[in-house]
Order: sequence, then structure tokens, then C-alpha cells
Amino acid sequence: MGVRHLETYVCNEVHNGFVRVNIEAEIRKYARTRGPNPAPPVIVIDLMSLYRPVNLADLRGLLCGGRFNQVANLLENFFTKLVNLGARLVFFYDGPVQETKYDTWVKRQDEKYHKMLEIINAVDRGSDLGWIVNRLQHSIPNNTLYPNRQIATKYGELMVSVARECDQELAAYANQVGAIAIISNDTDFMIYKGFWQYWSAKDINFGTLDTMQYNRVELVRNLGLSFKQMRLLATLGGNDVIQYEEVRHFHSTLGHHRQKFPRLADFVREQPPPEKLSQDAAALSELLGRVFGRAAVNDDLKERFKASLDFYETVSVGNSNSNDSITFPRKQVSRKLYPEPLPFALYKFT
Repeated sequence: MGVRHLETYVCNEVHNGFVRVNIEAEIRKYARTRGPNPAPPVIVIDLMSLYRPVNLADLRGLLCGGRFNQVANLLENFFTKLVNLGARLVFFYDGPVQETKYDTWVKRQDEKYHKMLEIINAVDRGSDLGWIVNRLQHSIPNNTLYPNRQIATKYGELMVSVARECDQELAAYANQVGAIAIISNDTDFMIYKGFWQYWSAKDINFGTLDTMQYNRVELVRNLGLSFKQMRLLATLGGNDVIQYEEVRHFHSTLGHHRQKFPRLADFVREQPPPEKLSQDAAALSELLGRVFGRAAVNDDLKERFKASLDFYETVSVGNSNSNDSITFPRKQVSRKLYPEPLPFALYKFT
């Protein structure tokens, strides 16, 4: 999810762009550097991103229906460790699909369907379970029936995004409260401005609390851009609003694919700032003509391009008159295998 190929670039081409950190050590460092009686460090967690690491804990069990008690214990222990270290946890969960991302969402559902057919065909052929796990690991879908949401409400607030994209609200909230870190698996968080760290959900070791950190400052320095310019680079790189297939031909004109992001950065430096592109129709049309070709420029493309630029501009969650998110406060929940129904609003958007 996020900007296509950006994670690979950061890991392989950016010096110190991807480094190992220990969450416990980072929380203790926060406490040491904030003086006496500091406010609890806030960790904002993209709850959807935790489905992948808990599913990977037992892929054989996942194929056979899931390991619900194992996953519950894994998450309970993980959240308990963070809370006992003094962290305040805030969880975000996706609400309804935003209109600008319908096409991407539909495409992903089709891809998931065809991947699941591979597994069903392998089972029908009588393939060994171990063979399926080893050969088709990336085709195994996440079990989103695991009780991530129910467990999360025991350890912190659960916020469900309604009016805006979840990533945008999550980043805005992290900025608003001065969070120490965001935990997710989405390269869009390499684009947002903020003083928080970005920790990888898929690389978390739930036992040692080790994970990998993406260094956004080193990425910006490597590309020679400002954070304001990064949202134009992300849009041109291909994301959930401007699909990669739409910009693929443009990328091919920039040279070797390993140089894609440096060449995109060169191109971005030649363009007006994103805020001008959002307001100046002539400047936007000129840019779109260079990237997509004159014949492809229409009102739909213009609106989607502006929506992508706006997507990376965070706004304060608490300063809007609209009901942008629904908050479920921290509460004690049953540890039943099948917990009681959640509030209607949460079911409505899942």
C-alpha cells in the first residue's frame, strides 16, 4: 500500500533509511529526555497493519481456519508490554472506502480473489499443506476475523475513520498529540510531515519488541526535496489515487528503474509547489500534459491528481466541524473466543 516501490528504494538505496530499533528502548529514551513527570509517550497504531504479522505467526493454522486463542494471547502480551512501559496507545481502523480510492480497492479485491483461487486449486490437487505454505505464502489472505479490534479497546482508544482516509487522519492525530511513533505498513507515512517515528508493523518481533524504522528525514535528504514537495513525488510515483499503471509510461522516459525516484525528484524540483498546482488550473494542466500526454488530460484526472496532493496534507482531527471519526474509548472487554457484538458504527464500516 502507498507509493509503489518506495519501500524498496528506501531499504536499498537510502543510507540509514531502514534501521532496526527496539520499542522498549525508544519508550525509555523518551522518558529520560523529557524531564520530570513527562506526559506518557503516545504510540498510534494502524490496527489493520497488525493482521499480517499475527497471521504469519502460524500460516498452517491460518489455512485450517485460524488460531484465534494464539493471536489473542500474542496481541494481549504485546499491548500489555507497551502499556506497562508507560505508553498510551491509540488505534485507528479503516472506515468506508473513500471515493477517490474505489478503483484501487476494487482492483485489490480482484487480486485477492485470484490469489485465493490458487490456494483452492492447490487443495483440490491434493497438495501438501507445507507445500502450499512455502510456495503460496503471499497468496494466503489475512484472517480479518481475528479479534484485533476487540482486544485493542482494552488497551487504548479505537478510532474509526469516517469522512477522511484513515492514513490521513492517523497522521494528523499523531501530529496533534505529539506522538512518539506510528506503527503501520504503508509507505504513505514516509510522505506525511511530522516529528514521529515510523515503525514497521510487519517486522515487529512481539517477544523482543524489535522492529524496523523507516527514516523519513534521510529519504527527503537523499532526494534533495522538502517535505512539501514529497506529496507531488508520491503522486507521480503512483499511489492509491493515481494508479501506478497510469504513470508507468512516464517513468519509462526517466531512465533505468533503479533511478526512478531520483529522476522523479529532479522533475519535481522543476515544477510549481503542490499548493500552486491545486489552485492554478493552467499550471496543473501543463504538468498533467507532460506526464500523461495531452489527450489523457480531463476533469476526472485533474480532480484525482488534486485529491492525491491533498491526501498528504494533514489537518487536525479535532478542528473539523464534521464527524470525521468515531472514537471507541478504552474499556475492559471479555476474553471470549467470540466476543460480544461491537457498537453498530464499527460494524457498519468493516
